Amino acid sequence: MKINSLKSLKLERKRLKLQISEYENLLQKDMVWIKDELKPVNTILKGISKLFHSKGNNVLKEGIGIGTGMLAKNLLFSKSPWYIKLLLPIIIKNVSSNFVGDRKEFILEAVKKWIQKLKSKNHEDNGWYDSSTAQSHY
Repeated sequence: MKINSLKSLKLERKRLKLQISEYENLLQKDMVWIKDELKPVNTILKGISKLFHSKGNNVLKEGIGIGTGMLAKNLLFSKSPWYIKLLLPIIIKNVSSNFVGDRKEFILEAVKKWIQKLKSKNHEDNGWYDSSTAQSHY
């Protein structure tokens, strides 16, 4: 369109603004569609990242991770090739660390109950006398 006057300039400007808003709406709809289409891929990538990376520091999580990594390396894969010994223990360590990290409250509660159960078995007289630490003579 050829612009010859101020009126035609204003009309063209209005038309272009309208066209821009239409393209922005179309772009926004396309972005929502792309985001929805990529959800399965993002889920898979998050799962894969959990194999190679454990997030956060937690004594329980790190202890479980190191223990399972050592068990995997020294027992399960002791006669495997070097690349298996290198990769699989890391993957097992991270999977177990992430598993424990996601369920740490439940695990800690179970450990607390188990310790309380052990304490109650060792105590006599409603918990006032502990036969496991008392000496029979002085």
